[in-house]
Amino acid sequence: MPTILPSSVCPEGGSESESWIVNAKDAKYVQATLNFASEHNLKINVNNAGHDGYGCSSICSALFVGTGEMKSIGFHHLYAPQSCSGNQSHIAATLGAGQQDDETFQALAKRNAITVGGTFDTVGIVGWATGGGHGWLTSNYVMGADKIFEIEIVTSAGDVFWATCGGGVGGGTFGVITQITIKAYPMLQTTVWLWNVQAKNITDAKKW
Repeated sequence: MPTILPSSVCPEGGSESESWIVNAKDAKYVQATLNFASEHNLKINVNNAGHDGYGCSSICSALFVGTGEMKSIGFHHLYAPQSCSGNQSHIAATLGAGQQDDETFQALAKRNAITVGGTFDTVGIVGWATGGGHGWLTSNYVMGADKIFEIEIVTSAGDVFWATCGGGVGGGTFGVITQITIKAYPMLQTTVWLWNVQAKNITDAKKW
């Protein structure tokens, strides 16, 4: 497992920040990492893109598990969630934990499809959706957490299991998410309007 030993200082209290960093490439990396953390009684900090408004993307004195390299996307014309009763099938996408907004939207657009996501190119969809998931399409398709069909997650015991129709996983409370399957929709007709305002002749910085 690739690791580094940073010398940065933790802003929360002056102690060292992450002492171990693992850039996981698949579920096996995550399993080995969690087993190591369990054996050595280490805290775990899971991070993809780091867009966490509460600062939970950085925890002091923890083993950092980066999921940004776990990029994969599978498209399903007819998807029936595992362990669910009934025979309803839906358009869906299975996303690796490292998938971000822009690359996901572009990949689905080639299939003439779209899914819910955040409002910035580099937002990680997995963390965004499991944390609630408010975005551009919320008014059409509600919150991201409500569109998750299945979650593949590695627990602290190193086991892999599926949580069905989950959402609200809490950013790694129960384990490290390695992929999710989320509902998709036929591509919508959209209009994008960009408005760029530039101030001129300002000599002093002013606080709003």
